[in-house]
Amino acid sequence: ADVGIKVNSRKVLSATLELYGITSDKFAEVCVIVDKLDKIGADAVIELLMEKEVSAEAAKKIVASLSLRSVEELEQLIGDASSEAVQDMRELFQQAEAYGFADFLYFDASVVRGLAYYTGIVFEGFDRKGELRAICGGGRYDKLLTLYDPSLPADVP
Repeated sequence: ADVGIKVNSRKVLSATLELYGITSDKFAEVCVIVDKLDKIGADAVIELLMEKEVSAEAAKKIVASLSLRSVEELEQLIGDASSEAVQDMRELFQQAEAYGFADFLYFDASVVRGLAYYTGIVFEGFDRKGELRAICGGGRYDKLLTLYDPSLPADVP
């Protein structure tokens, strides 16, 4: 096939950032920065993170963690095979295998999608020749409508 789908999860990113002391109040702005990795490079991302008061050591480790390319590497980093982040990724790959499209799916910790409203799996379609950046992208978001209209019931998906 000429295309593939890189996947990650905001839960994975959240669990990873927690390892390096990033609190939930900095999560959104850190996501925006790390989403720029392909565009501006590792050194510039580290510099931007440090401008947001992330330590140099943590910034370097965050950038290094974005190179994870398997659920097994993720599990080793997080250190908890039962974590929701790891389990979600395992389930996704098991379902992909069961439905016959596992050959199209790749775990890529650098897929962040800079928009803060994503809450689960995020993805980017790509060409396997590597000539283009993301062909398409998106992800799961829970309760997005309540961001735009807080008067909506909390149970609106």
